[in-house]
Amino acid sequence: MIKRMDDSHYEQIKGLITYAWPRSIKTWNESSDQATRNLLAHSTNFGLFDEDTLNSQILVTPFDFQLKDRMYKSSGIGSVVSLPENRGNKGIHQLFEEVLAWQKDNNVVLSFLAPFSYRFYRLFGYEHIYHHLHLTWQSAVFGRDEFPNVVKNKCQIKRMTFEDAKASMNKLYHQSPQMKRMSMKREDWWWEYYNKRPHHQRDCYALIFDQEKRAIGYLIYAFEEEKFVIHEMIASNQEAVEGLTWFIHSHSSSFKEFSYKSPVADPSQVQVLQLMKEQWNVKMELTPWMMMRIVNVQKFLADYPYQASTDQLSIEVIDKSAKWNNGIFGPKGESLSQAKQHHLKLSIETMAQLFSGYKDVESLLFEGKIEVDKSETVELFKAILVKEKPVLADDF
Repeated sequence: MIKRMDDSHYEQIKGLITYAWPRSIKTWNESSDQATRNLLAHSTNFGLFDEDTLNSQILVTPFDFQLKDRMYKSSGIGSVVSLPENRGNKGIHQLFEEVLAWQKDNNVVLSFLAPFSYRFYRLFGYEHIYHHLHLTWQSAVFGRDEFPNVVKNKCQIKRMTFEDAKASMNKLYHQSPQMKRMSMKREDWWWEYYNKRPHHQRDCYALIFDQEKRAIGYLIYAFEEEKFVIHEMIASNQEAVEGLTWFIHSHSSSFKEFSYKSPVADPSQVQVLQLMKEQWNVKMELTPWMMMRIVNVQKFLADYPYQASTDQLSIEVIDKSAKWNNGIFGPKGESLSQAKQHHLKLSIETMAQLFSGYKDVESLLFEGKIEVDKSETVELFKAILVKEKPVLADDF
């Protein structure tokens, strides 16, 4: 039996998480309880029960995701877990069927999750669209002449508490162009949740201010033995890039190693790398990250930020899990009885990669994942779709 769970089920939810993922109990504390209760209070929680025993669960948390200037009602899927003895019994399949229908009924357009297996979640229409770039470097990677403008610019860097830094960080995060590339809008409650999670409880916060005392960037970081770990870096201009990088480097005598898991996967766009003149000594590891699903094709297309005119195109979608997405659609999501002059056919999974900017039409055509009626159609889709790769700094 599938039930919606609330705070009265908290001990069962916690018990399932810590039993199925025993490593989580090592870092669980009072702040973990507060953060988890906060997450549950903002989520719709689905549980599969055998009488009174919780066997499997999925938490669905509402978010807004931004692509260019468009905001999409979305959901984050988390805590997808079953008791070990019930794995393989299709319990998660039952829950996903329920969750997908619930999302459609509640006007959710996009859905996101962090997979344990990409192959498994493709069964439910999700596809991989994000990477992170994990950087590691030694303290000597910066030279003495890397920061000539920091003193001249007279910027001021202040270490602050989370509460004092939150408002400025929130403003800078949402103003950043990088965080408008299929990125999550952070509500106040999410910032609080973020701060209380086990791996963020020792975080430090530093803001940089210009000569007019305006916040122009921030750094979230932590110390792990002899390692300086950067969790997030946002800089609104070059002054902020130089000042924050200088601040990081100022810790070189205290730490042997520095690391940063950048949500921007292109090294040429990672701000902390800009001032490293000898990048031979920087280890860069590209790691796969989260997946996306288009829950409602028509609503997604209706708000899509096309980059050029789209009058003569049609899109045919195949969705094995959500029958309402099957069909031929015009550029604004209108249902069509037949294809237009320029027609493209693809699966719901491939559509997530193409329309998010993760892959371009030529790559997907080469892989045999899309069908087009003529070569001119390829050129049209190249012109109209978002090209910047998605960026996501959060997880659920």
